[in-house]
Amino acid sequence: MNVELIFDAKAILGEGSAWDSKTQTLYWLDILQKKIYANYDLLIELDDLIGCLAPCKNGNLILGKRASLIDLEVGSAHQTNLYLLHEPTTNRINDGKCDSAGRFYFRHNGYERKRFNGQFIFL
Repeated sequence: MNVELIFDAKAILGEGSAWDSKTQTLYWLDILQKKIYANYDLLIELDDLIGCLAPCKNGNLILGKRASLIDLEVGSAHQTNLYLLHEPTTNRINDGKCDSAGRFYFRHNGYERKRFNGQFIFL
């Protein structure tokens, strides 16, 4: 099998990809640089760590930032707080996805993965 690099984003921790079939867009994160990409383009750079994202039916994105869920308007970059976690500052939201019914599942855990100290939640 031949593997070909098609985009070198120089990401430090690139993950959290989510496909939006409606817009044919692959969204993905560079968690440590606080950046969201849409296909090959930088969409936005945020002020806090982003652990996950998912496209919404209305064209927005739901973001799991360090301790909150955010509704991001893609066109304007306007952010609306949806949910705030009351957790230790050593925890962060990580690994979130939507199911076929539109529920957003996510978990949060500590930065140090020596033991699990978070929760698995859905909205």
